Amino acid sequence: MQFQIRIPKFLIGIISIHLAFSMFVSPSFSSSRTSESFFKCGTKMLPTDSYFISNFVKVMEFLSGEVKKQGHADFYINNPPPNIYGLAQCHEDLSSTDCELCFAAARTKVPRCLPSESARIFLDGCFLRYDDYDFFKETIDPVYDTVNCSSPTGLLADDSLHKQFEAKLGELITNVTRQAKSNGGFAVAEGKGGVVSVYALAQCWATVSDEGCGQCLDKAGQELRNCSPGSDGRAMYTGCYMRYSVERFFNTEPEPEDSEEYSKMTIAITIGAISFAILSCFGCFMGYKRLSRKREDQVWRHYKEQKITHSVDAGLAGRFPEKEASNVLQIGLLCTQASWALRPSMSQVVEMLNNKDYEIPSPKQPPFLNASVITGDEYSCKDSIVSSQKSLFITSLNESSPVRIRTTTEPS
Repeated sequence: MQFQIRIPKFLIGIISIHLAFSMFVSPSFSSSRTSESFFKCGTKMLPTDSYFISNFVKVMEFLSGEVKKQGHADFYINNPPPNIYGLAQCHEDLSSTDCELCFAAARTKVPRCLPSESARIFLDGCFLRYDDYDFFKETIDPVYDTVNCSSPTGLLADDSLHKQFEAKLGELITNVTRQAKSNGGFAVAEGKGGVVSVYALAQCWATVSDEGCGQCLDKAGQELRNCSPGSDGRAMYTGCYMRYSVERFFNTEPEPEDSEEYSKMTIAITIGAISFAILSCFGCFMGYKRLSRKREDQVWRHYKEQKITHSVDAGLAGRFPEKEASNVLQIGLLCTQASWALRPSMSQVVEMLNNKDYEIPSPKQPPFLNASVITGDEYSCKDSIVSSQKSLFITSLNESSPVRIRTTTEPS
């Protein structure tokens, strides 16, 4: 495959693994409402020779751990600069596994904005944002707040039903807004009867006040009414989210325990692999040289010892499909070889992940250790950045400089 867009050749590997990852996990993500509704990057670029990447990685890792525990999280780092504030929230009807899957999907998309100082993404089941200032209490922002409306489909294509549907939708939005205000910022509602049923969900972020939540939902509901007679509408605001649809889209029953356990194993394997590839290449691309190489060859060493699955999170206690984990790890090594010429193409990576009979070749070089092969107008990459201790590939960030980290709930 040939590329017409001029990009550093060592980034081709990350493009390959990122697209392949999306295809590899899409069956699991389909039930967790991971469809992208709105994605926006900030316009200001931060210096690439600062602590930006290190702070960004730490914030994302903290959010990941807390989202697994409680379905939402906020966190920031303000020393060393630049400041990085992060917020993640799942809709409260999602199971813990679906919440993890949704956050994982959002987390793999947000790095596309780097080195922008900010980004926000709405998936159908969760929200993720980072910025360089404290935005946690914000509720409305005319610059970024948006509403997406679909066209009338099915019975709603009949003009004679539009007024009836408009009245039903207005009543439903009023009901779900009122319920969410009195229920801690979350509610689902159904409008049945008549020719067309309609369903709605409202969710405020955990960091906004009750007053701010109410203001956000009122404004979102007001704008969402204008989507009628569309079959589906989404209001994506700075402090809340509201959606309606003629099809039930929210969950009312918990996920079976066995299915949840298997999905968590899949998350641990795939997210670790993609984190390793994405963050390694961003570190190289931005010339970031403040991260430790203390254990960067751990996965390579395990591979050479024919123990590559030892790189999998020990917390899984061996409860994962060993062959699949081995394949993903080996493909990750192939895509991060120091010489770009040795890395597989996009089509080859996709084939490796989808064809069980495909013989995955052996990597020839350890990841990013022989950076002298990168020449010409490409960036030098003697230091690699990898994911943190909670990810599949276990390495550590450089802690030589003191870092002050606080959550919004920590006393001053």
